[in-house]
Amino acid sequence: MILMLYADLFDFLDQHQGASTAILTFALVAVTIFYALQNRKMVREMKKARDAAVLPKLALDMHALGPNLFDLAIKNVGPGAALDIDVRTEWVPIDESASPPGARWRRNVMASGEQVELFPPDKRSGGMESMPDIYEEVRLLGEMRDAVGNRHQVDERFEELPEWGQLVKEAQQSWKPPEPERRAAEAMHKKFDQPLKSLTKAADEIARAIREVKSDGR
Repeated sequence: MILMLYADLFDFLDQHQGASTAILTFALVAVTIFYALQNRKMVREMKKARDAAVLPKLALDMHALGPNLFDLAIKNVGPGAALDIDVRTEWVPIDESASPPGARWRRNVMASGEQVELFPPDKRSGGMESMPDIYEEVRLLGEMRDAVGNRHQVDERFEELPEWGQLVKEAQQSWKPPEPERRAAEAMHKKFDQPLKSLTKAADEIARAIREVKSDGR
């Protein structure tokens, strides 16, 4: 039975050779187009993965200098380095009639995880008592480039500063010196503690000798 079916199939193909060739050609073209589309999709996905691996991301935060004193922190939280950074900070005042102060900031390279701190427009406003009462939000606007040359617009905002200031006060968050600064302070103390004690002892001995000389002179 099966042999008869195969024989009938071969007879049909022999009788309709042109049609069968056209069908097979169409099938081959369809398969080729399918694989071409799949390869194109794979290339796009690979490019997205590469771009994501080198994508920089600047974020804004408040960096605590002390229990109640803050600077504006700009940190690269993306996986890739930020290059050719050209941005401007804008402090939006609560008083809408006042013009927002700000400053341009540039950086050629900012590695992933790196952070810089900038003073508020008025250094005195860095305190918790005054900064949230003056400014509504702070913005970071500009552009930067990633490691493969793609340019990215920067539009970051730290919003609702008055609410943030109030929440920080109510939370009564404790403050500890940052670890690098603490280690540096301890190293300086160990390095200069003994020399300072020796110097103090020598000064006391000189002062005592001077007093004895004055006493003998009388």
